[in-house]
Amino acid sequence: MIFSKYKIKMILHLPVKLFSKLPLLLLFFLMTMNGIFAQDLDSLKNTDYSNQQRLLIKSELRKALGDRANSKEIQDLAKNLIPWAMMEGMEPFTFAKNVVLLSEAKSIGIQFETIEDLLPLLSEYKGSETDFLYFSLSVRDAEKSNLPIEYRDQFLSQTIRKKWDGLSTVVGMRILLLSRLEKKPSDSFISELLKAIPPNLSKYSDERILSIFQSLTSNFRSPSTEKIKSKMENDIISLRKVKSKFDLNSFQVSQRNLNSDFEEIGAFEFKERPKLQWTIEDLQGTVDEPQKNNDWRYLSIRNLEKVVRSWLGVKYLYGGSSRTGTDCSGFTRNVLSDTLLSVPIKLIPRSARDQAQIGSNVSRTQIQAGDLVFFSASPNQNKITHVGLSMGGDKFAHASTSRGVVIQGLNEKWWTGRFTNARRIFLKVGN
Repeated sequence: MIFSKYKIKMILHLPVKLFSKLPLLLLFFLMTMNGIFAQDLDSLKNTDYSNQQRLLIKSELRKALGDRANSKEIQDLAKNLIPWAMMEGMEPFTFAKNVVLLSEAKSIGIQFETIEDLLPLLSEYKGSETDFLYFSLSVRDAEKSNLPIEYRDQFLSQTIRKKWDGLSTVVGMRILLLSRLEKKPSDSFISELLKAIPPNLSKYSDERILSIFQSLTSNFRSPSTEKIKSKMENDIISLRKVKSKFDLNSFQVSQRNLNSDFEEIGAFEFKERPKLQWTIEDLQGTVDEPQKNNDWRYLSIRNLEKVVRSWLGVKYLYGGSSRTGTDCSGFTRNVLSDTLLSVPIKLIPRSARDQAQIGSNVSRTQIQAGDLVFFSASPNQNKITHVGLSMGGDKFAHASTSRGVVIQGLNEKWWTGRFTNARRIFLKVGN
């Protein structure tokens, strides 16, 4: 069978559903003819993707990025994304889409590690690549300002689900950051922002955008806030003029203009943040004390199993913390604070990264039921990206992105290589 270049090009642009059903050998032949297979993405071999799925990933990257798909930058992004993809059960088309989005963020100087925490949420992202640059800028602003992870995730997950455009997300995030200087209660203030800010600010006039910004910050009167507010207003109007993802200069100038201001907010956050590194002994005495009725330090495995069973099958929801949907740290926090276990909820931080600082460290060989177990999909293995709860032996319960709350083995392929540490919060464990 002879294919002209024209016919090959037409076949390569068939709808994805039809394209994915081509026989593997024909697909291989066509991609070789078109130069796609020549892409040096050898890291994809170190995955559970099938040969056909890997070819489809390469095809999608080629369609989206052209010759740039062959660059070292894209190779490195794909390599960094693989552990996330395997742990999160990322579909091939989602993998390719995420590589493209992450490459756009990198084009304005925002690195993989800044935005990788939000990868489980990006499966829900339906905005344009230009809007994603605004979204990435908001993530970077939150990082520079040391915004607690739970508030960052609470806000950004809602803006994605409400289909906010990029400018609305930037404006809302910056008002939230200013509110931290004013010591506003963030849970209620985020709800206020989500109601007050239109989802499509990019379609509004400069005057209307400034009016909304000023209305929501009218009672922000500290000297630090007043100074930053004026600079933010000017920067937001500059960002509004961005019409294309290729207008990179505006995003880069924005970061330079406000970098020191976000760092000032971050220094304030760091000073205000409560100490997390508590231990059982610090708060409750020693293990030699006689056990009291309903003492949460003494874990009943039977109660642990009963609570975890009641959560099995609950769907994954980024930023969620209930039986209608939960993320990994929301799940562990709810299980531990359940009335059958009764760990005081004020002692359990909301984020996985903060949960990794409580209790006492435990080696991999000493893990027992009730211990928190932590994992990292990041290139920086010191960065916690996931948490679960040991059920004893090799088993742990966790909220999986692809399957919801499940029980799996610590020795399974993509968990054993990503395990970082465990923390013990119970003094004794019994039946």
